[in-house]
Amino acid sequence: MTAIEITRALKADRRNAVLWINEQRKEAAFHPGNGSYCVAVNYISAMVAKADPAFGIIDETDGRIYAAL
Repeated sequence: MTAIEITRALKADRRNAVLWINEQRKEAAFHPGNGSYCVAVNYISAMVAKADPAFGIIDETDGRIYAAL
């Protein structure tokens, strides 16, 4: 997924979709919610997408989890 696709998907389902980024391991995944499985996404694309001011951190257990607020 590109940064634009990640941004659109997160904003399309504000209640369920999340983006997980672990900056130490340089890994990222997108979870669309609604019983779907998460998919690995390009780390750089995820880093660009998280810069959108509509996204906030909702958890920091293993990396950071972002959602559209």
